[in-house]
Amino acid sequence: MLLRRISKHVTEQDWFAVFLDFIIVVVGVFIGIQVANWNEARQLRIDEAEIIERVSEDFNRIKMDAERSRNFHKQITSDLTILLKALRSKSLAENDITAVKRALFLGHTIQTSADRSSTTRELLSSGNANILSNKDLLDELVAYEAFLDRHNQALEYMLRTFTELTVPFTMAFELELDAEFFDNTLYATKIPPPISEFNLETMAADEDFENAAEQLLFLQNLALMWRFRIDAQIEDILDLLKEMK
Repeated sequence: MLLRRISKHVTEQDWFAVFLDFIIVVVGVFIGIQVANWNEARQLRIDEAEIIERVSEDFNRIKMDAERSRNFHKQITSDLTILLKALRSKSLAENDITAVKRALFLGHTIQTSADRSSTTRELLSSGNANILSNKDLLDELVAYEAFLDRHNQALEYMLRTFTELTVPFTMAFELELDAEFFDNTLYATKIPPPISEFNLETMAADEDFENAAEQLLFLQNLALMWRFRIDAQIEDILDLLKEMK
């Protein structure tokens, strides 16, 4: 209809009418583009809000799991320290027996946690990471993923060394085979350690055992150091996520 009217005005050489028709076309196209842009921007904001919500859920879950792992390594580091002090002094206070049993039971283990955010990995691999308007948050998420890659390399070393130390460490005591190893929360530190017998003097005289205990203490401190560093990055990300809500 509009094209037919423009043709008629050109034929009649009504240039003012042609000019008005041209303006109407330009304005109509401009408004159409703007409406499309507004709709696209609105959809991007909706998509971003959904991503922020999902990432927040991921990192709140990650924080809880990371706290359990950190507390585990703090506990076992303390227990191994008590064990080593007892070995060197060749004496053990009554109120330290549970800590020593826990060190014997769990000192050669490591508690990992699910530190990865599936939403973050999906976002970064999809090529749509620019949907996040807060570039500081995007930078932190990228840095966090890279940091976890480095942590996994350290974790491989720790697990390999823990395995190597298991035999010289665990030969010094016996487990209570009929005991409940874990409670219904699956966290062993919440129940009495199922260690039936150990002889402090025998352990103190065993250089291989004491050396293994010292190395395990180092490894537990190393694991704890990594946990603190991961926790700090999790907190930074959660702070940025709160700012965007």
